[in-house]
Amino acid sequence: MDNRQSTGPGGESNGAWVIDEATCTRCGICVRACPEAVVALEGGRLVLARPEACTYCAVCEEICPVGAIALAYAIVWDEASTESHGDR
Repeated sequence: MDNRQSTGPGGESNGAWVIDEATCTRCGICVRACPEAVVALEGGRLVLARPEACTYCAVCEEICPVGAIALAYAIVWDEASTESHGDR
């Protein structure tokens, strides 16, 4: 994966999506499967049409037949947990 982030029509990126444009076949399966209409095909490329609506359900990532979509997940430590363990 080349790690280029796709952006929405206004050039915004939520920093969580990585769409490998070289691998994406623009089949539209993810567009049809997304329950929040986050992704769209515009101008021959896959874009984040509504990045703020993404719920991280990962349907797009799972359904992509060529593995062109990756959702980055961040680990957020609970403050109480880090205090009790002291080593994080």
